[in-house]
Amino acid sequence: MSKYDGKTYTNFTKDGIVKGEETGGFLEDRKGNIWFTAENVGVYKYDGANFTLYTTEDGLTSNLVIRIFEDNKGQLWFGTWQGICIFDGEKFVNAKDKEPWTK
Repeated sequence: MSKYDGKTYTNFTKDGIVKGEETGGFLEDRKGNIWFTAENVGVYKYDGANFTLYTTEDGLTSNLVIRIFEDNKGQLWFGTWQGICIFDGEKFVNAKDKEPWTK
């Protein structure tokens, strides 16, 4: 995971800020945050200054996140190896536990 400022690259993975061997599943949400997956580590949110790591301790059904999607209501959905989660702004909720899955 690297950032290019127009002149130089900063490699956050190499510098130990982002954990995991591979990143992917990038999504920019409506607020301008960049979300991405980190292999077997969880999902990160980058707000332009700081990285926040979310894991099963925050409610993800698995730390192996495959896809990220934002619906037309602004809800963030995360597809993992163990099911689908919805981010409520603070923690993740298993989609099967939230009816009818929308606000």
